[in-house]
Amino acid sequence: MTIKKLNQATQEIASYRNDIIERLMKYAATDMLLFWGTDKKLVEKQEKEWLPILTWAKNEFDAKYKTTKGIEVSDENIKIGEKFEAFLRGLDDKQLAAFYMAALNMRSVLLASALVKGRIDAKQAYNAAYLEELFQADVWGVDSEAESKRHERKQELADIEKLKYWLPVDWYNGGMEHVSRHMIYSRFWNHFLFDTGVVPVKEPYARRTAQGLILGSDGEKMSKSKGNGVDPMNVIEMYGADTLRTYIAFIGDYEQPTPWSDTAIKGCRRFLEKVWRLQEKVVDGDEYTQSLESLIHRTIKEVDSDIENVKYNTAVSKLMTLTNALQEKDTITKKDYEVLLKLLNPFAPHICEELNKEVLGQESLVFASWPKYDENKTIDNTIEMAVQVNGKLRGTLKIARDSEKEVVEKAALALENVQNFVNGKQIKKIIVVPNRIVNIVAI
Repeated sequence: MTIKKLNQATQEIASYRNDIIERLMKYAATDMLLFWGTDKKLVEKQEKEWLPILTWAKNEFDAKYKTTKGIEVSDENIKIGEKFEAFLRGLDDKQLAAFYMAALNMRSVLLASALVKGRIDAKQAYNAAYLEELFQADVWGVDSEAESKRHERKQELADIEKLKYWLPVDWYNGGMEHVSRHMIYSRFWNHFLFDTGVVPVKEPYARRTAQGLILGSDGEKMSKSKGNGVDPMNVIEMYGADTLRTYIAFIGDYEQPTPWSDTAIKGCRRFLEKVWRLQEKVVDGDEYTQSLESLIHRTIKEVDSDIENVKYNTAVSKLMTLTNALQEKDTITKKDYEVLLKLLNPFAPHICEELNKEVLGQESLVFASWPKYDENKTIDNTIEMAVQVNGKLRGTLKIARDSEKEVVEKAALALENVQNFVNGKQIKKIIVVPNRIVNIVAI
């Protein structure tokens, strides 16, 4: 019951006093019949909670408690009703409004009267209201066990099974300026509730992150007073929404503050233009280009991991690397292009959706499955090894992974620049670190 509602009811009560009193009398008649016609054993089961009501009711209405289960209207009931009506008419407007609201909220005129007159406190009234539900169950044949369970649920903060399902929260994310304070408050309350046995987990969050601020180009926090803010609508008009989205992901570490750069956003625009121009190289084919297969599987794996770990900047960087590799080819298959568009779609959805529809003729990427990778194919079969002569780098060598030592030595000695440094010298030994480096010692 709020003060605002009570004041509003008090203003309206004067015009409807008689109607309100008549309605309360009807409520009282029902309550009294149920009260006086209820099985005594059921009352005795909750004697501690109900006793204050019994005592008050007997004194207030000078009534005798009946032990019969049958319901009848006796002279005593009528006398009680007359005294109750006199009690109601003796209340001023504010008291009557409070009484009426309490009766509606508690569904019991007897309890409301006892509460308003200070005969019982709120806890006793609540327990008695619950008893009244059991009395009604007994008289009208309602499932009292179900009523009892409903009462038990009222005592819970929430359904314990649902708490076990939803807690702990998988991921708490928010702005770094306030997420710490919010988390501290909520974590404190969760610890309190856990200690009291209300919630099933001690720690409420399995993971917590906070995105860093995008600072002004001067390295300071953006503000109107400093005039170093960036209007996103201006950026969208100049470069497009996809460029803005991609740049925000690419700008830096997700959880670290990073200054805005007009130069860097132009780089993201050029990247998306490369992706757009790749459509000119697309040819039919439902397999990856063989020379790109390892890079594509590795990119799928790494971008998938980066997005999951909120490393959006490195995810975009790896897509740039894949795009450059595709650009070097004279042709690429539809399968090559498809996987690039799917991986890029979370960052630049508008351009990817259009290319997917116009070039590949496929349904919306929203309904497409995320690309899958083959772990065995993430390892490139062709590697690049550094070749040194007397400890100094003289060239690089592309060769099959895990090649025999003799094959590696022969290929290293065949490099033109290496020949320039070993001609006329005696080769004392060749050190090969598998798949990494070749060092030729010549004197």
